[in-house]
Amino acid sequence: MAISRVDDQENVPSGSATSNPLPALTGVADGDLLVHLFGLLSTSATVTEPVAGLTVRGDATSGTNLGGRIRTKTAASEPASYTWGISTAVKSAAWAGAYRGLDATAPVAAASMVAGTAGTTQTTPAVTVPEGGWLVYGVITRHAPGAAGVTTWSSSAGGDPKRADAATNAGSADITMAVWDSGGPLAAASGVTRTLTSSGSEGNAVVFAIALKPDSTTPPPAASEPAPGIPIF
Repeated sequence: MAISRVDDQENVPSGSATSNPLPALTGVADGDLLVHLFGLLSTSATVTEPVAGLTVRGDATSGTNLGGRIRTKTAASEPASYTWGISTAVKSAAWAGAYRGLDATAPVAAASMVAGTAGTTQTTPAVTVPEGGWLVYGVITRHAPGAAGVTTWSSSAGGDPKRADAATNAGSADITMAVWDSGGPLAAASGVTRTLTSSGSEGNAVVFAIALKPDSTTPPPAASEPAPGIPIF
């Protein structure tokens, strides 16, 4: 079975808050893979995950002002919404996506989240993508002080669908988030990266990449037709 995207949702509240609610994903069935991305303008605040049973796929911080995390979960009777809790009121960004047709035993072939760099360009961590796999990747940043305006992002893989691109806009100390996926199967390759370019200067950044592994189940062979001229009883 080939991988397909089911749905995704994003939320970047305009100001500081102690929670970040995300609408439920539509069309999700038990067994789908859920990918959760969360970032906040703090490295000391405690984050409460929206559901139990999450697998840690990466954590990273940049300076003392930005933290990010990536988690996955096999869908099973999912709630009507997802809400991240934060011990201190700060700006945050959340995204969740659902994918179908993945390997039941090891749906994630590789995953990584690392600190990025200051400036306008980020490079996602290198991952190995299996034959027919998908790449999900993105970035969360904190604006450089004084860099006002809503940041938008582009990827070096121009054909990859952008699943999220949102930011607060209060001058300095803003948060931005952008997410893409490959939108289709990729050929097997190691060291796969993407270059992400921002319309504004970012003071801190964390970047991530996840390689999804397709379902390896082989369909049963088709029933053979009887040879011509042989009667069937």
